[in-house]
Amino acid sequence: EIEQDEYERIILLFEKFRFMGYTKNKLVI
Repeated sequence: EIEQDEYERIILLFEKFRFMGYTKNKLVI
């Protein structure tokens, strides 16, 4: 389904930014 695919994309982006924030600030957002 298209909606589920887009949802998974958002999750991947969210975790990606979360990982970037963790590596830069060494904080868990």
